Amino acid sequence: MRYIQIIFILLFFSILNSNSLLDIKDNIFDDYGNGKVTYPDNPIFKKGIFDITEFKIEENPNSYKFTIVVRTKINKVKNMIFENKFETEEFNREFDTLQKMLENDSIELGFIKLELLKRQKKHAQNQQN
Repeated sequence: MRYIQIIFILLFFSILNSNSLLDIKDNIFDDYGNGKVTYPDNPIFKKGIFDITEFKIEENPNSYKFTIVVRTKINKVKNMIFENKFETEEFNREFDTLQKMLENDSIELGFIKLELLKRQKKHAQNQQN
C-alpha cells in the first residue's frame, strides 16, 4: 500500500510539470526509528549523523536526482559561526538553506540565531576598535 501512495505522489507531482517530484521535510533529533534503533558502538558514528531532515526527488531531462539531507548541516552552520566564517557567501547559502529546512520553528535554529547575533555584535565592536 505504501508503494502505491508513493507512486501516486510521484505521478501527481510530475503532472504539475515541476522539476521537484517529492520534497519531504522531517524534524531534527528524531533519529531513533521505532525506539529499538541504536547507533553502532564505534565512536566514528556520532549521534545525529543519520538523522534525516529532508528527502527530495527531482526530475532532470535524462535522470532523477535524489537528495538526502541529514542533521550534519546544522553542525556545519554552527561550526562556521564558531570559526567566525559568518560573513562568507558559503555561510549565507548554508544558513539560508537551514532556515528553509527548519522553517523558523525550531529551538535549535533559535539558539543558532542568538549565537550568530552575539558574534556579529562582537565582530562589529572589534572592527570599531
